[in-house]
Amino acid sequence: MYIQLIANLPVLDFERRLENAPEGTTTFVSLYGTDFPILEPTEFDPKWFSHKFRGPGLRYEIGLCIRTGNIVWAHVGYPCGEWPDFRLARDALINHLGIGEKALADKGYRDNNYFLNPNGNQMKKILARHETYVLPQLSTKRLRWKKDWSGVAFRLVVFFLACTMPLMGL
Repeated sequence: MYIQLIANLPVLDFERRLENAPEGTTTFVSLYGTDFPILEPTEFDPKWFSHKFRGPGLRYEIGLCIRTGNIVWAHVGYPCGEWPDFRLARDALINHLGIGEKALADKGYRDNNYFLNPNGNQMKKILARHETYVLPQLSTKRLRWKKDWSGVAFRLVVFFLACTMPLMGL
């Protein structure tokens, strides 16, 4: 019970994406989809299949403020096979973006109205934050969660990261 209470504490503030943003900026968030392994909830069903680790999973979305690196967005998990990155973003993030605002993302998010998909070093540098200190914390390839608990585990990790990253200077 306490774990679920902590996991549900509101520590993310989407408005923090605007911190330290230069005047005239329209891109504040880098977005990254990540898959969270789960135990097979039913007999094999392709809707759960994650191509990232070739097993059942739930797909989540993490958004970092480009200027500060703070986590400002996390979106709940949906079956990996039914929910590609762009569909997940359309389900929620797009509705929170300001007029003319775009998020920086990889090529899984193909819509020039809402996303910038830069190539090369610029993209690698910005998305490296996700892979350096967010994804290792979420990487549980050796663990398989029951579907009902994977969301709680994900929110606990996001809570921990959101509280400690500013203290670590990340």
